[in-house]
Amino acid sequence: MKKKPNLNFDELKNPQYTYHYSREERLRRRRNFQEEKPTKWYYRLVGNNRTTLQLLVFYILLAVAFWFFWWAIRSQAEDKRVFRIKEGCFVDVRWIESEQKKGWNVLLDNKSKKLWQVSFVEATVEKEVIFTTNVALQLEANDYVVWFFPWEGEKPDITRMKVVVKE
Repeated sequence: MKKKPNLNFDELKNPQYTYHYSREERLRRRRNFQEEKPTKWYYRLVGNNRTTLQLLVFYILLAVAFWFFWWAIRSQAEDKRVFRIKEGCFVDVRWIESEQKKGWNVLLDNKSKKLWQVSFVEATVEKEVIFTTNVALQLEANDYVVWFFPWEGEKPDITRMKVVVKE
């Protein structure tokens, strides 16, 4: 038996028909070739990969969201200062300024398991007394007390504030 030769397309052409297209044109028709549109600059940035572009946009939006929350928390911290008096006992001093009130919000928080007896609280900024009270308190475990002290002057620098608590 004789082996058939491997013929290419041009050798297999039927002489009854005329073929007007080349091999490139046949490949183009078979693959549904469309004209290339000019790529946009942001697709070139990610190597014409749509998924990579979507992930890049997602991570940029995620970074913006984290930056916003970091900024919001940090701007809050500029008006607040927490003093640790002893193990589990804290004094949280916060500046509040709105149309209705302006002054200091003071939170005495006992997170320890023991009773905290307070007889005197005073806050100073560079030897200027911000607020003072000699109310005797007994704070049970996991208890707190909140006070508000109005302030008419300008807001002093909270980073230089000192709080004295006598028991």
